[in-house]
Amino acid sequence: NWQWKSCQRHCFNDGFCSECLLVRLSASDNTSVARCTQCHCYSPFKGDRCEIRTGESYESGVVSTSKAMAVILPLMALLVLIAVGLVLYHRHRHLRGRSREHRIIYNEERVDMDSASVANEA
Repeated sequence: NWQWKSCQRHCFNDGFCSECLLVRLSASDNTSVARCTQCHCYSPFKGDRCEIRTGESYESGVVSTSKAMAVILPLMALLVLIAVGLVLYHRHRHLRGRSREHRIIYNEERVDMDSASVANEA
């Protein structure tokens, strides 16, 4: 019915009529009109016809989440880089220490061999 369409167009900003009543124009006349008596509004809108924008919105939650991610992701990347750097530093120190141990052992064996050869020559 065309009268119900007026209820659908009553609310603004994607709101919809949640209560549409048929209102009689006059007692003598048998004509009536559909009127929306209550609109259901989506955030950030409110008002009788969803015509007032409020400061809060569903989208603002999304924006704050993306801002948080813009801070969290670089911090996570920095922590990963620090961890990788520490592992590489520790590994380098460990290998350098093993190399020094090898040189000391090698030098000690060489010294022993030299003293043994010196003892054999004498």
